[in-house]
Amino acid sequence: MVQIKNTACLPRRELIADMPTTSHGALLPPPPPDLSGLIGNMLNDPPCFDRASVLPEVNRKTTVFFNAPLPSLSTA
Repeated sequence: MVQIKNTACLPRRELIADMPTTSHGALLPPPPPDLSGLIGNMLNDPPCFDRASVLPEVNRKTTVFFNAPLPSLSTA
């Protein structure tokens, strides 16, 4: 799951995407074919992950998140 987990963001944390079957490699460009071992385990897409249908929306939401103004942290 890709989620902002910094306490400075509380009480509002943004869930960008819930991708429980993938690893962090899913957010990188597609890996070369036939990676194996530890590198393959970290970067290869699992069979049920459809990169072409999932990542455009993740990228859109990520862009919206980083373009949004930060909330004021002042309590005054």
